[in-house]
Amino acid sequence: MEHACSQCGYLFKGEELRGKKQPLFKNYRFCPHCETPLIVDRKTWYRQIILLILGVILLIIIFLPYNSAKIVTGLGLIVILAYVYYANKKIKFEIKNQQ
Repeated sequence: MEHACSQCGYLFKGEELRGKKQPLFKNYRFCPHCETPLIVDRKTWYRQIILLILGVILLIIIFLPYNSAKIVTGLGLIVILAYVYYANKKIKFEIKNQQ
């Protein structure tokens, strides 16, 4: 999946955002071409929060002593994986200062 830089229009893949020049503990990445700081758009951020909440709920459910809890957790993980695949196609980057 290729993404486009909002500043220069350069098409890049997600692997290019894992370089050594990228910040490690920041919520933005630099464009590999023009080095503009890019963040994910607001909708992507909301999708990531939903996945985090679902993951925590499934983590709590798996420790329940019922067999049906294990089935629900397994189905929930399948849904999360499908949703991650779907949401990965919709990631958009915008310039950091545009918020």
